[in-house]
Amino acid sequence: MTWTGCYAGVHAGGVVSDDRTINNLGATVDFSSPGFVGGGQIGCNYQFASSWVVGAEGRAAWSSLANSHAASVRFPALGNIVVPSQFGLKNDFLASATAQLG
Repeated sequence: MTWTGCYAGVHAGGVVSDDRTINNLGATVDFSSPGFVGGGQIGCNYQFASSWVVGAEGRAAWSSLANSHAASVRFPALGNIVVPSQFGLKNDFLASATAQLG
């Protein structure tokens, strides 16, 4: 048996983020965002000697992770005027590259 060769694959699953925003007065808002993640990977390995393998892999995935909540912006230079706003979080793409030796 040998570990030398290339491969490709797909993956799908769920993703959850657990996040917190903190304003300059120390007030916090905790929120979580569930979503879907799916993508693929491709890589190659080369076995040298009897028990050593070197390889590389790349992965990319799309995610539906998104959330928002009400927030505000304070302007101290303008007499502490507070303006309503919205905080948004979105992570729609994930990618990684990995080297292997073992």
